[in-house]
Amino acid sequence: TFNDAGNANVPFRLRASEHKFFISGTERVRIDNDGLKFNGDTAANNALDDYEKGSWTPSMHSGGWTGFVVNRADYVKIGQLVFVQCFVAALTGSGSGAPLELSGLPFNALTNGYAAGSVDFGEGGVKGVYSRTETNSNKVTFFYPSEGVTSSRVSLKGNQIGDAYIILGLTYV
Repeated sequence: TFNDAGNANVPFRLRASEHKFFISGTERVRIDNDGLKFNGDTAANNALDDYEKGSWTPSMHSGGWTGFVVNRADYVKIGQLVFVQCFVAALTGSGSGAPLELSGLPFNALTNGYAAGSVDFGEGGVKGVYSRTETNSNKVTFFYPSEGVTSSRVSLKGNQIGDAYIILGLTYV
């Protein structure tokens, strides 16, 4: 046991393959070869084996715009789950009829790891637009629902938004 600033003794077990921490006789944290586990859980699939946070650099991949100012682009990765947010503004150039796509996500989405997120465009644009990861890629594309019965979605084109800003929030694997 060790003493935490004189308030209480916190027992722990130290072995070459694992470290366990107990409170009032109950295991609360375990660190082993699988990663970090909580409350006596021993399943390898439940281990927290990766945590990372940082910034990423979005860039215009398609859609005609030549650049923008990155006000903020952050991510948090917990295990395989990646949470990204970005706020870019003052788009330069002009939009084209090509699909609007950003690239530079901090990690590629898994194969068939499509995930939809929210997006806000500063001016102009089409109602109901959402962002989506592309399979096995670091790209984000933008779609809006089709009103026809033969198509589920329509690609947002670069010339369908204004030059004010793009705010994006997305969670993917």
